[in-house]
Amino acid sequence: MSAKSAPYYFVPELSAWPALGALAMLFFIVGAAGWVNGVAWAPIPFAFALGLLFFVLYSWFRKVISESETGQYNDRVDVSFRWSMGWFIFSEVMFFCPAFLVPCFTRDKLPCRGWVISVTGPFCGPASMPFGLTPALQAPLKLQCYGALAYSYH
Repeated sequence: MSAKSAPYYFVPELSAWPALGALAMLFFIVGAAGWVNGVAWAPIPFAFALGLLFFVLYSWFRKVISESETGQYNDRVDVSFRWSMGWFIFSEVMFFCPAFLVPCFTRDKLPCRGWVISVTGPFCGPASMPFGLTPALQAPLKLQCYGALAYSYH
C-alpha cells in the first residue's frame, strides 16, 4: 500500500503494549522500593521489570515502524507526528527552564523558618556557573543547587 492510497487518517488497532508497559512499571516500582529498603527478593521483580520494559519498547517500536514502512501512514499522519513531537519538546522546555532557573535566582532570597537560606556548595554561586557551557551541561550543576536548596529545608 503506498502513501497515496493510505486512508484519510490511520487509526491503529487496539494494542496490549500500554497495559504491559504499565505492568512493567508496577514491577519496577515494587522492585526498586524493596531494593532501596533492603528486601532480599527485590532484585527479582526489578530485573523482570527491566526485561519486560525493554521487550515492550522494542516490540512497540517495531510495530509502529512496520506500520510506517508498509505505507499505512499518509502525509497527514506524518505531519501530526511532527507537530506532536514539537509541542512535547516545547512543553518540556517551558517546564524545566523555570524549574532549573528559579532556585538559582532566588536561593539567597527565600525565607526558611525565620532565617534566610544561603546555599553554599561546590557548584552553587555565580562564579561557578561558567557561561561557556551549554544549557545541557549546566543542568546537572543547577540540579545540585536545587538539591542543596531542598535539603536546607529539612
